[in-house]
Amino acid sequence: MTDRRHPRNGITKIDIPDGYGRSRHPPPPAAAPAQDLRLAMTHAAQSAATVTHMVCAMAGTTSIFTSSPLERYAPDAEVVTRHKQRQFANYEAVGRPMLGLEFATS
Repeated sequence: MTDRRHPRNGITKIDIPDGYGRSRHPPPPAAAPAQDLRLAMTHAAQSAATVTHMVCAMAGTTSIFTSSPLERYAPDAEVVTRHKQRQFANYEAVGRPMLGLEFATS
């Protein structure tokens, strides 16, 4: 690798061919960042669904009419939480290794 730090400002200089090659073939993400991303996606989807349900509850029966945008948002928010990568079970799948616990396979 041909990275060099400039002594005055600390900016890294990368030779164009080397930088271009790394941008065309990036390394796969490490396990920890991938699990962090999975946790963040699950949390975002679950939180969004919770907030949507709370807003619908605050709106009362007006949220069930087709004229209300909430009538469409509530099912959409619920469907997102059903996708494999955003299910509530992902908290356990990511959390057990983070806490140093073995994952139960039976």
